[in-house]
Amino acid sequence: MSRPPALYKFLATERSLLTEDSYPKDQRKDMMDAVDHGFLRAEPNMQELELMMQWCTTTYRTLPVHSETKKTWQVVIPQTAMHHPSLMHGILALSALHLASNSKGTTKKRYLETAVSHQSRALTGLTKTGNKSNDSTSNVPLLSLSALMTIFSFGLPITVDSSNERSSLDEILRVFKSFKASSSDTDTATAQANDREMQAIIGSGNTPPQMPDTHRLAIMSLSRLNARLARQDPRHEKDVFDVVIENLGNSFNDLARGGEFLRSAFQWVVQMPPRFEKLLEERQKFALVILAHFTVIIHYLRKYWWMSEWGSQLIHEISQLLGPEWLPSINWVIDSTSCYV
Repeated sequence: MSRPPALYKFLATERSLLTEDSYPKDQRKDMMDAVDHGFLRAEPNMQELELMMQWCTTTYRTLPVHSETKKTWQVVIPQTAMHHPSLMHGILALSALHLASNSKGTTKKRYLETAVSHQSRALTGLTKTGNKSNDSTSNVPLLSLSALMTIFSFGLPITVDSSNERSSLDEILRVFKSFKASSSDTDTATAQANDREMQAIIGSGNTPPQMPDTHRLAIMSLSRLNARLARQDPRHEKDVFDVVIENLGNSFNDLARGGEFLRSAFQWVVQMPPRFEKLLEERQKFALVILAHFTVIIHYLRKYWWMSEWGSQLIHEISQLLGPEWLPSINWVIDSTSCYV
């Protein structure tokens, strides 16, 4: 691979600076040797430079964080990643996936392969770092990487296949499993994180409510339906659903107060009981009704490339599985999203 003219210009500038009297002669010779023989022999990884440029100019803007922290994600987090390889791989993975989402054909395939490669190395580092988080002096790298891998988990399926032929429900369940697995590696860091560290990542600015103010009525309706189904069928797993509904209500409440999306919304996924996941896999009707309510949160993130039409696709698929008898149970979902089925 030939070096670009800009690189030669940079090296020539470096050499010219070293010829001035600002350095002792011996030191100047050593530094010139380093430029001529060290740097010139090291072939720059142009692919990674491209991905970092993509991050610093475009991808960082697509994170659902307060505006006050955008500069942190553009500058500070990449600087931090210089000392944390797993975080660097996370940045490069999401940048490559972003490029893939805007590409076609062989170019898209190449970016996807690059994205998955960096993701794999980021996840490996996430597990290793998570296991040692008790010894960490800062939780910012680990929490930042966790956020990036969460976004990657949602963005990968729709980038690989943007058609409506895939099962959105199967895909979201795979995303949930992946997200919960990566989150388990950051539990300690999340618990240890102080307000300053959380503010550095997500900010603390006041934002307007991000959920319909009717969400409390929707949660009350779910609770009443859960109780009625339990009275009608002793086998109905009311206790499992009670926990899930309460956690969903907490996420709605936080977002209605202007809470940050990544932490507020997806806490519900982290808290999801394994039994509820199993019921979703079995297409249990009431479990699907609750999931449909969660898709309202997903729908509100549709402006981001990595979420896109996840919400509307899930609502459509769930409505087909529920059938006419259960459709009234998701009227609030349809009204809130205008995703008519």
